[in-house]
Amino acid sequence: MNRKKLFKRVLPRPLTRHLQTWYRLPLSSWDLEVVDVATHTQAIKRNRQRIKRTARNRHLLSTMRTLKKRVVKAIEANDAHAAAEALKIASPEIQKLGRKRIIHPKNAARTISRLSQQVHCLSSKA
Repeated sequence: MNRKKLFKRVLPRPLTRHLQTWYRLPLSSWDLEVVDVATHTQAIKRNRQRIKRTARNRHLLSTMRTLKKRVVKAIEANDAHAAAEALKIASPEIQKLGRKRIIHPKNAARTISRLSQQVHCLSSKA
């Protein structure tokens, strides 16, 4: 088993050698290419950890965006009750991402503040 090989995204346009090191995780819509990486055991371990963390963070960020979209759709539909319920579900999840530093804590606070302000304006009109 050769542990020195990793998959890399093949970009549609060429990048500089410096930027190509940032594109190492495969995406389903991109072609895959095998790339040599460092031979040190610690570097191999850090690569494994990076792959796991990136996958976890990508899932959490996608979930956060979905929760935000649910709140925004309820606001656009002028449904105050549905917007309040969606915000009640989304707010703790966004706060959790801020606490875990997956997003910046101030970004989390700003997002929750803006969503809650819109929901409050919607409920005060109704």
